[in-house]
Amino acid sequence: LDMNMGILQLVFSKVLEVSVTNVTLFTIQNALATGVQLSGGSFSLLNSHNFSIILSSPDLNRIKTIDSLAIDIASSYITLQQNSVTDTRGLSNLVISPLQASSYFADMTPPSLTNFTYDLNQGLLLLTFSEAVFINDITSIYIRNQLGTNFSISTSTLVEESDFNSVHKINFSTAELNQIKENVGISPVSLNILPGGISDTSNLQLSFISNSSSFTPDTTRPNLIGFRVDTVASLLSLTFDEIIDSTTFELDTIKLVSFINASEYTLVNISIDSVNINDAIVIIRLSEQDSSRLSLLGADATVSNVTVFDHAGNSLVPIDVVDLRSGNEGIGPVIVSYDLNMNNGLLVLTFTEDVDVSSVDTSGITIHNAQGDDAISYVLTSSFIPPPSNTSIISITISQTDLDNINALPNLAKSKTTTYITYSDQFATDTDGNPTDNIPTNLAINVETFITDFTNPTLVKFSLNFTAETMTLVFSETVDVLTVDFSKFSIQDESTGSNIVVTLGPNQRILTSNSPIFSFEFDQSDLDLVFLQDICTNTGNCFLNLDDGAIRDSFSNLFTQFISSIALDGFVSDSKSPIFDNFILLNFTSETITVSFDEAVNVDTLDPSTIVIQNSFNSIPGFISYQLKGGFSLSPNGSEIVVSLLTSDLNELKKRRDTLCVLITNCFIRFSSSLVRDMNNNPVIALGDSILDNPKERVDNIADDIIPPNLDEFSLDMNQGVVNLTFNEVVKFDSLVTQLITIQNAPYGASSVTLSAINPGSLITTQIDSIIRFEVIFGDFTSLKANTLLANSINDTYLTHTSGMIMDVFDNGVFPRIDVINALQASVVVDDVIPPEVVQFSLLDLDLGTLEISFTEPIDSSRVKFEGISILSTNSTLATAITFTNGSAALSSDFFSVTLTLNSIDLISLKLSDQVASSKFDSYLSISLGAFFDTTGNQLLSIDATQAIPVQVFNPDVTRPELTSFDFDLNTGIIALYFNDVVQLSSIDPSSITLQNNLTISLGSFSTRLTGGRATTLDNSTILLSLIYVDLNIVKTALPLASSRDNTFISITSNLVLDLFDQPVTSIISSNALQVTIYTPDSVQPSLSTFRFNLDQGSIFFMFNEPVLITSFRPELVTIQNMKNISSSLSHTLTGGGSNDPPTSGDTFIYTLSETDLNIIKAIGDLATEINNTYISFPSELITDTSGNLVNSIDPNDALVSILFTGDNTRPQLLSFSLDMNNGVLTLTFSETIDNSSIILNDFKIQGVAFLTGSDAQIPLDTSQLLPLQPDTIFSIYISVEDLNVIKFSSNVAVDNQTTFLSFLSSSVLDLAGNAIIPYLFTEALQVTEYIPDTTPPTLLNTTLDMNMGILLFTFDEPINTSTFNASAFVVQNVNNAKSVLITEGYVTLLSLILSADTTILPSMQLTTLVLQFVPSDLDFLQAHNFSSSLDDSFIAILPYSLSDQAGNPLFPIPDSSALQVGLFVYDNQLPIYTNVSLDMNTGILTLSFNEVINPYSVLISTITFSNLPFLNSFVTQYTLMAASVNRVYSNEVIIQISNRDLNELKIFTNLVTSSSDSYVFIQASTASDSNGNLIDVSVFRNHQAIDFKTDTTPPLLLGFIIETLTLNLARIQLSFSETVNVSTLIINGTTLLDQPSSSAPINYTLKTGRTSSSDSDLILIEFEIQDIESLVDLPPIASSINSTFVTFPDRFVADMFGNYILVDVVSPISVTIDVIRPRIVGYNLDLTTESLLLTFSETVLPTSTNTSLITLQASRNITSQRYTLMQASILPLTDTIIELKLSLADLNSIKALTYLAISDDSTFLVLARGVIEDSAGILSEAILSSNPQQVSSFVQDHVRPSLETFDLDMNSGIITLYFSETVNSTSFDPTMVGLQSSENFVPGSTSIIFSGSELITLTPNRFVTFRILEEDLNEIKRLPHATSNVDTFLIMNSIAIFDVNDNRLHPITSVKAKQVSTYTPDTIPPHLDSFEFDLNQGTLSLYFNETVDVSTLSVQNIALSNMNIAQFLTSSNTVSDNSSVVVITLSEDDLNSIKLVPICTFSYA
Repeated sequence: LDMNMGILQLVFSKVLEVSVTNVTLFTIQNALATGVQLSGGSFSLLNSHNFSIILSSPDLNRIKTIDSLAIDIASSYITLQQNSVTDTRGLSNLVISPLQASSYFADMTPPSLTNFTYDLNQGLLLLTFSEAVFINDITSIYIRNQLGTNFSISTSTLVEESDFNSVHKINFSTAELNQIKENVGISPVSLNILPGGISDTSNLQLSFISNSSSFTPDTTRPNLIGFRVDTVASLLSLTFDEIIDSTTFELDTIKLVSFINASEYTLVNISIDSVNINDAIVIIRLSEQDSSRLSLLGADATVSNVTVFDHAGNSLVPIDVVDLRSGNEGIGPVIVSYDLNMNNGLLVLTFTEDVDVSSVDTSGITIHNAQGDDAISYVLTSSFIPPPSNTSIISITISQTDLDNINALPNLAKSKTTTYITYSDQFATDTDGNPTDNIPTNLAINVETFITDFTNPTLVKFSLNFTAETMTLVFSETVDVLTVDFSKFSIQDESTGSNIVVTLGPNQRILTSNSPIFSFEFDQSDLDLVFLQDICTNTGNCFLNLDDGAIRDSFSNLFTQFISSIALDGFVSDSKSPIFDNFILLNFTSETITVSFDEAVNVDTLDPSTIVIQNSFNSIPGFISYQLKGGFSLSPNGSEIVVSLLTSDLNELKKRRDTLCVLITNCFIRFSSSLVRDMNNNPVIALGDSILDNPKERVDNIADDIIPPNLDEFSLDMNQGVVNLTFNEVVKFDSLVTQLITIQNAPYGASSVTLSAINPGSLITTQIDSIIRFEVIFGDFTSLKANTLLANSINDTYLTHTSGMIMDVFDNGVFPRIDVINALQASVVVDDVIPPEVVQFSLLDLDLGTLEISFTEPIDSSRVKFEGISILSTNSTLATAITFTNGSAALSSDFFSVTLTLNSIDLISLKLSDQVASSKFDSYLSISLGAFFDTTGNQLLSIDATQAIPVQVFNPDVTRPELTSFDFDLNTGIIALYFNDVVQLSSIDPSSITLQNNLTISLGSFSTRLTGGRATTLDNSTILLSLIYVDLNIVKTALPLASSRDNTFISITSNLVLDLFDQPVTSIISSNALQVTIYTPDSVQPSLSTFRFNLDQGSIFFMFNEPVLITSFRPELVTIQNMKNISSSLSHTLTGGGSNDPPTSGDTFIYTLSETDLNIIKAIGDLATEINNTYISFPSELITDTSGNLVNSIDPNDALVSILFTGDNTRPQLLSFSLDMNNGVLTLTFSETIDNSSIILNDFKIQGVAFLTGSDAQIPLDTSQLLPLQPDTIFSIYISVEDLNVIKFSSNVAVDNQTTFLSFLSSSVLDLAGNAIIPYLFTEALQVTEYIPDTTPPTLLNTTLDMNMGILLFTFDEPINTSTFNASAFVVQNVNNAKSVLITEGYVTLLSLILSADTTILPSMQLTTLVLQFVPSDLDFLQAHNFSSSLDDSFIAILPYSLSDQAGNPLFPIPDSSALQVGLFVYDNQLPIYTNVSLDMNTGILTLSFNEVINPYSVLISTITFSNLPFLNSFVTQYTLMAASVNRVYSNEVIIQISNRDLNELKIFTNLVTSSSDSYVFIQASTASDSNGNLIDVSVFRNHQAIDFKTDTTPPLLLGFIIETLTLNLARIQLSFSETVNVSTLIINGTTLLDQPSSSAPINYTLKTGRTSSSDSDLILIEFEIQDIESLVDLPPIASSINSTFVTFPDRFVADMFGNYILVDVVSPISVTIDVIRPRIVGYNLDLTTESLLLTFSETVLPTSTNTSLITLQASRNITSQRYTLMQASILPLTDTIIELKLSLADLNSIKALTYLAISDDSTFLVLARGVIEDSAGILSEAILSSNPQQVSSFVQDHVRPSLETFDLDMNSGIITLYFSETVNSTSFDPTMVGLQSSENFVPGSTSIIFSGSELITLTPNRFVTFRILEEDLNEIKRLPHATSNVDTFLIMNSIAIFDVNDNRLHPITSVKAKQVSTYTPDTIPPHLDSFEFDLNQGTLSLYFNETVDVSTLSVQNIALSNMNIAQFLTSSNTVSDNSSVVVITLSEDDLNSIKLVPICTFSYA
């Protein structure tokens, strides 16, 4: 179902007889059976499976209007009643139950308005659409007249739908119809519909609005339906039933009559006061005489006569006085006008009559900003105070609340254009109780007089709510919140003279809309500033000051504050707890955490111990967390605080580094409410677990630790081989690289052992810790033991390592220790007291007779006892043992392995034993006590039988046997193998033998590996191997293998056989094979064993008793016969041509018969149809075996029968097809002979894809012909012209080989055996094999020219491709020969028309036709040139490249010399229509426009009449032309030159042709005719208003001007005109000078001070003063030359003496003489070495006027780049035009600090403000803008090296600040090039330190650099006797320690002239003890301080060890370490025993 095209496509199982189809029995429905039964539709009558119907418009609209029907595939079903369709055999369908659509296409076509009817008589608008639509917004429909005036239809308008929503009737109300008549007029209209206003049922927007319409003019006469006489107000109101034309009032005809005395009075001296369009009310102002006379008539006086017309010229219906009197009683009062004063809120209403003041209800009044339902509105709530008596003028004072609410609404009652009112019928009544009529919004009344609000708003009071973070201000009136300027808001602590003032920033959040109350929420930064300043803590210290202009009211009146500040009126203190804002940073280097809150907090309340760091946002199972133990703040009060971590907390976090805070995604913070408080003492809101991942609780950034760890201590245990390493922080145990550790006997490392890599199991420490313990590997341990000079005590045990030895958790390598510099001495060395042990029984070699044993330490080989050594069969007491008797022993080079060589007796014993030493599994070592000793005499303990050690490596006897030769007998299949040693027959493996045809196997060689065989032997040295049948056949077929001695070789693997000692034979590799010794060839003939015949596959299976050479097979010798004896049988001898499988050799193969043989056999009825009539015979020459022996023959009279027969059951197949689109032939090639009578041609369908879907095309061959007409394998289908055209027309079927597929059914074709063909269904169609495209050009058959419809129709012999249509190649001409044609009267000139490019192609039902719609201009051309008027002058020529068929073949051209005459011609009988008129009263040109070409010779001037109204009668002013000339050109426009007489006559009239509004031109049918003589159709339009109207206006001309200087401060412009002008009309203020002769010139200037003293003349002088001159200076090149100075003026600049104003244009000057050039910079140089800036100007300048603060340097042309403005510079004049500026040091350093500024030519640009300097005339210099700065002319870099001037040292923080002579690049600072020493000149005895690194604090270029000394450097400084005061603190620096910003090196500070400290801050912070270690083994107590301590000050007696309950003070222990951060105390024996006795310190936590 295609709802877009309105097409229903059905696919049936059979071909339909379409002509009898009844579509009215079709129903489209949804799943709920809601549906539409079709009423009809159009469809093709071509019989087919496919049936497509174009739904009728009513049916389609009915379907669309049902919401749930056919909106998608799920709601689209169809049912067919019985007998709906019939197939071609006459069978009708049964009822088809609901069938869902298989494909669905939604409606994508937008609706269009096809036509509309506009009826002013009935007041309706009838809209007809292309489909069902919904009017979503009726106000989107606009009626537009020819002047462009629009009128929107009201929402209250009644709308009726019909024709299933495709037709909508709009009925106008009376008031709305009146509005239309007044605003739009009474003429035909067009429609405009806004987007979204109308949509179809698929919500598609209206896309096209037709101009086709029907118009019914207003012919209904108006009626007077009411009146009111008010003699007091002297008013008469007349109410009509429609709007009337007040200009047609004949005031002297108005009469009133009295019912009492029948007296009548005609009004005199009256005037129309006002007209109410909405209510069709006219108010007439009475004279005093009229009022008096009407008073005499009495209250029953009634209007009896009025002469007036409506806008259509319909006169008033005569008045029935009785009816008027009775109907007049019910008319209520009407508002005539009203005034509104927004300054005082006064609303004054004027009515047509007195109102009952007690009835007034102001809630009935609504104020609007415009007419229409979408206007902004407000209903009054003010109460009304009535005046003492009834009156027609009511004054209402609007309450302040209403005023504020009105002011708050945007664009409501802000001006006269935004002020309208409506009122309800409940608003008021007249004195008779008649209520006011309801006024709809689209007829709202505009205000008469509007007074704006001009009062400035003031601040009444303000309040603060710190909990809500808001401020509320109350103003005297509504304020406009969008005008607030928060920078003018300030909060202060006093009303005047405040000490604390906080000025707000721009980012406050406004909370209220426009009203007197204004609230906003503080920007947090401003609120924090208030809290931090300790202001507004109560009402006494909180005042608000607003500067003038801080806000405006809704009328843009500025706020004005009359007192300095306002005291706080309401106050709510801050009770809101601070909220955590962000976890900003976890910094492992600075050991800090940075967090922020939503407000400032008090760091004095900080308690970091409540902080928990965890790896998840909630406490999920397995989450990791750590709670801090303490810390302190490093930052001041604020919203962001930095917490310094304790070292213990830092280490604990580092330990969890792998799961906690390794990334920002697993690092979250938690804390309790006691963490911190805000500035108002509110505790922070605790941060607990979250349900979701909150990014704010997750750290933003983690700064990794970049400081390397340090090894503080190590110990070595020589008993266990264990090393303990103690670091100053936790390190990664698994990063330990022991091979980077060297243990040496002294700091200088005379004797050393570098450790090897350890295995993971040797690492004792298995977690991140500060102590790492590991076991050295055995080799390293033994090396240490073997080295007698090393590791005997702590005195000869030192350790060195590189930085890669271990890493902390941030992968920082450890601080290296290198030899003498910082080699670390062991703290503990444990001696070796362990006896040696056997490590392993390494080797037993029976070939060499040796054993190898490894020990734990060096062994004394001279003391080995062999009789204590035994080899056992197992490690048990029952083992068989062989004990050695003697031998020799040798030590390895490392002293830990011993090699024992056995004597021959012991070796033989081992080999002879069948239980011992046969493998590693029965070889165990046992040793008696005393068999071995170590080098120190420690005796090896015995190893008894139960502890015997198995050997690791066992080398058995490995002498292997060899194959020496072999023989091969191919007749018997036996191979004889000869060995050089006896072997085990049972171990023979035939698969280890490979036979090959060469000495080596290479590319092209033949070989085979045996798979089996039977072996026998005579003496175990010769093996006879009989080959199995398979192997023997393989050998025979693998030619040329083993066919002679020359190609018979053998190779073997070692698995072939074993000797008696299980040694494998020596292999013979395939690249060096062994040749056979004796070879016996094959001499036996082969025989055919059986055969099988398969007629289905066309093959014969042969089986022989041995392999045959298949390549020798001769199939032409094979005879197939139906009996055993050929003499009486049917037979066929094969012709050959078949194929063999396999093709070479074997004992079986299949021969596939040729197609010819197979078809012959099939054709013989009783041959090879079953097993009993299938025999074979052949001679011996048929085939040979692989040795060339001929096969045994089979005699034809004793033929061999087949053992198996398979009949023919193969279905035929279409192998391929070809398509010739040129000749229309489809050729089919089948796999076998086909029964031609079985082919069903209609089943064959051509399609464009292999898999056909619902949207793809499929074309049946319904009318084509098949040849030949007998059975065959190839058939041709000759496609009919009809079918071929359908194929060609399809854009996606049979276009090429990729779009050509064929489908058919299995029943479509049968072979001769009745097997149905294999089908190609439409889902798997067969692609074409050969495709011949259509190359035949199309031929034009016939042409039709319809001048009535403007259509040109071509008929071709085949479908054409309309997309290739080239209109410019089609020519219409009046003769058949392009050359002139001689006729009786003379020659005919060729007239021709080339069709326009936008010629439209119309849809056509015929595939071979092209229908063209002429564009109007082409049709007009034909008519204008009077050809193609009949068959005789209508010819068609076609140029090349005009059109192509569907295959791209171009149409044969028809040259213009032999054009084709059209076959059918239709004459034009359409009447032309009058469409427009224009009138130029200046030139007297009248232009009449028609919808087609008019014959200018047919124009009748006397039928043209002018009128001042759109109708002709006795009341209008009219004039008919008498004479005129007509432009004799055939055209749509008739151009008439009115004669001077007629033109002058027209100008006599004062109300005719004075403007467009009184210029109507009437014509008659006979006024003109078209080129075919058709007169004008005046029934459509008889008259038109001259919208294009030009009045009589000949303006004066400005000829030129002169601009010149008069005096120093005065200049003037002389203007020269073409005539005298009226100076009193001159407007000077808009005089504008330009730089180009265009009003849109980019540079222009409008004079501000112009004046004139000239009188009326053609020469006017305008003078202007210095203000304008100075402005012109800034606008070059204006006024600088005659070519760049032009002038223009405002509209109505000046008029001539007759009131014609000059035409405004740009005028060129006559001369220009004024100086307006500023001095400018022409170049400048910057030299940073000499510190000078050299400026060169374009003219002489005054150096004394220089203002250097206006000079700025900029880094690039980009305004956002770095820039610097000079502060001060000294000025040195060099010449008149050159000055030099010497830069100050401050400016120079500031420039250098900007790293991108002034570093090269490309980074130095100059920006100047105007007035940097003046020229000699006092003109300020030209500015250089930052957006276009000037690049430096010459630039010299800074080449001066910086110097260190002073430095400061703070020993508390470890911070050094360096002060330099100029700005330096802090990032270039290298602390390792800086050091401290104790004196200015380094001499013996002085101390010094070179820094190893630093933490750089100053990160940007500056004159100072601040850095923090590393902790180890600081401790070293404290340890050494220097830097204790300013006396012994001197600095040294290398020249490359730092560079300035231009990479100039520092002046070095050497050790002989060190720089003394300027400010020295001593260390005043006490050290603290970080941790301690207590070794009860060694009796040592190690104290670890945070800095170096003076051990001489240590009081041991003040140290106690405690277990919390008991404390033990030390008494006599001693300190054994030097000054350091680690102090080691050796406990005395008394102290140690006392501690052990208590006991305390029994474990680490006690």
